Amino acid sequence: MIKLVSGIVIFSFCTLAFAAPTIGGPTGLLEMPTAERLQYQEYNIGIDYLGDSQIVDSDADKSAHYYKLNIGTYDNIEMGVVGGKYPEEGVFVNMKYHVFSEQKQYPVDVAVGLENLTANEGSSLYMVASKAFQTSLTGHVGFRALFEDSVSSALMMGGEYFLNDAVSLIVDMIGDDGLYRVNMGARWFAMENLVIQSALLDGVGEHSSPRFMIGASISKFL
Repeated sequence: MIKLVSGIVIFSFCTLAFAAPTIGGPTGLLEMPTAERLQYQEYNIGIDYLGDSQIVDSDADKSAHYYKLNIGTYDNIEMGVVGGKYPEEGVFVNMKYHVFSEQKQYPVDVAVGLENLTANEGSSLYMVASKAFQTSLTGHVGFRALFEDSVSSALMMGGEYFLNDAVSLIVDMIGDDGLYRVNMGARWFAMENLVIQSALLDGVGEHSSPRFMIGASISKFL
């Protein structure tokens, strides 16, 4: 029993310590932010490369790279910036506020956040809930409002399953312009602070435009 409890504590600590950023910046899955957030004075730096899709008919479909930086601040707030090749407006600001966490073994965490806060278009407001169903599986669900020419809302869902303490499988679904993208990938916790991830983005459905992604991030405390 003591070994089991110790294992749960160690595993929970490891999954918390390896909070990795999404492509868009905030800590989360592949595209979907989660209620997970960086601790006070914890930061992560990441870079992702997205390969060409099968149909290259717009800037959004071309190969691109994204870089991001997040830091945990006072009052359960995670602040970050994201930039890269597309879009070409510059560097955007992200913010996530951790609303609450239940006091039990497998708590429900809730967070609200803003993505691409300084963009001319494409900013979004989201709310998400995350829950660990066992030591190796977490599930996430939420909604986001996307601000472009008009305001549109969409459901977000996803999960992460740890095969062991070094490898996890990830899937998420996120809406955009009335369509939903399903992404699937894996993370390799290669070193003490290094996470390497790869994924197939938008690879499911009649209107899919598959792209591959590979990236890495480092998490540390100041």
